Amino acid sequence: MKLVIFFLQIFTLFIAPLFAEPVVRTEVTDFNLAQNDSRVDFIFSSPIIQTGGRFQEYTGKLTFDPNLNKILKINISLNVSKFTLSDQSISTTVALTSLANTLDNPNFQFESTDISKVGTDKLKVAGYLIGSGKRKAAVFYAIQKNSQPGRLNFIAQVESKDFDINWPKEIAVFGEQYISAKINFNLLFLANSN
Repeated sequence: MKLVIFFLQIFTLFIAPLFAEPVVRTEVTDFNLAQNDSRVDFIFSSPIIQTGGRFQEYTGKLTFDPNLNKILKINISLNVSKFTLSDQSISTTVALTSLANTLDNPNFQFESTDISKVGTDKLKVAGYLIGSGKRKAAVFYAIQKNSQPGRLNFIAQVESKDFDINWPKEIAVFGEQYISAKINFNLLFLANSN
């Protein structure tokens, strides 16, 4: 009986998660309004989630100017951790980190978008390529009006294949697959809420 319980625990902890559907829940965790400045920094992140035996966390910051109705700056980070079965410990490595996508970055093709002109359909506002040839990553952003007045949906997607970093042996399989993360949350129009 103890042997059966042992195998059930092994299945629950290590085997079942491999077939689970990835779930990404993202929320705005904080925002800062600088004094004498209309710009607002939205700090967003997702809880650490387990997908296919891996633990992932997404964090970022978006700077929004409600007076201009424009997104000024976006930063996003993707952290991936591998669950090691041998010693039952978590070996952490940063897969895609600190993609500082700002207007000051010459490699970042950012289209300054008037939020008031955003329709109900998704609108791609930025595309970013890192690296060259087969070793590159892409970042896409889109904004969409929410059904609730004064709210937006902001969507960020990171895709990477053969990303030009030194992959640890335990997650070398990532070099043959796409890493895709979609982040969705609502931004509140502070200008409309005052």
